[in-house]
Amino acid sequence: MERGAMIPRCWFDLHLVNSGDASGVPQPILLSKVLMVCHGYFAKQVGKYAIALPDAALSGSPLPGSTLRVFSANEQELIEMWSGIREHYLIRDYTTSTMPNKVPSSFAGPYVEFRRFRIGPAKSDRNQTSLRERRLEQARPLPYFQMRSKSSSSYFRLIVEPRIDKDGALRAISPDSYGLSVATRSFSLPMVGCS
Repeated sequence: MERGAMIPRCWFDLHLVNSGDASGVPQPILLSKVLMVCHGYFAKQVGKYAIALPDAALSGSPLPGSTLRVFSANEQELIEMWSGIREHYLIRDYTTSTMPNKVPSSFAGPYVEFRRFRIGPAKSDRNQTSLRERRLEQARPLPYFQMRSKSSSSYFRLIVEPRIDKDGALRAISPDSYGLSVATRSFSLPMVGCS
């Protein structure tokens, strides 16, 4: 799949409803499942969509919150994405969405990078036990999603490191298939409505 690039000019929110006590499914697990649905769509069009966690962006919370914010270059792409996922039972029964919104051209901040945080498998850390231990300790306060690989059926934690970007600006970005920034293609997103 060819990687695209976009300028994140539009966004909409997916808010969890019927989570926790109402559904019997803890909110972080439910948001993880919603992200898995989005990832299935993003993977077909890598680079067109980016995600933000507005509840965790500026709070320093280790929980991802109850909102997944999806960015794209234009409203039409967000409408197409919504049309592609809205009938999935997790989206239909457990979320509400906002209408697409435009990032104001005068938006000055804050901007936050949502970077995928990797630890690496234990077997790759032959003589660097302290490096792995240090990465595990660094990951402890970070928000994460409990994900499941379709190819191997194994579970893993998708850890997200929110980083305030004092020099953030709207520019072309190239998110991974989860909609996140990675070390080789870092970017930040406008936290419209967050302060």
